[in-house]
Amino acid sequence: RTGRETTHTYAEENAVPPFIVGPPNAFTTNTWTDSKVTINITGCLVGDDLEIALCGDWQLNSASSATVVGRGRIEITQDTGGTPTIVPNLYGKVSIQQPTGVSLPFATGYALNMRYRITTAGTAKVTFQVRYEDLSGGAGTGTIILWLSARLDVKRIRRG
Repeated sequence: RTGRETTHTYAEENAVPPFIVGPPNAFTTNTWTDSKVTINITGCLVGDDLEIALCGDWQLNSASSATVVGRGRIEITQDTGGTPTIVPNLYGKVSIQQPTGVSLPFATGYALNMRYRITTAGTAKVTFQVRYEDLSGGAGTGTIILWLSARLDVKRIRRG
């Protein structure tokens, strides 16, 4: 029963200027954009489970209005060497918003944890994606920066 669990880790820490995690480190679009925080998990079989833990620091650097927030999510692309099956927006998002009475830039931490079952064999790519969003539905804009640290742990668990 060897090889039942394999752990993959992405970790980056930048305690000196400019403190950024990237490139890319600045996200200035309302389209989901891949960050540098990504891991390829090779040898996945149908039925394998991925336990994913993501955490780090980010900053809402600018926002055109108080209704603009930063968003982050995990995306999984299965079978990256064949015909990929993209599994977006699986279990929610993390958000960063300007608190009332606090001026920008505003920095805080983020964390997401999830479990996912593989449905297409091959290499699975796990990526942290970032964008801004105007909660009012308007055309507000913003800039989100990944900085100081980022960590992504993915444990592949072979079932059966």
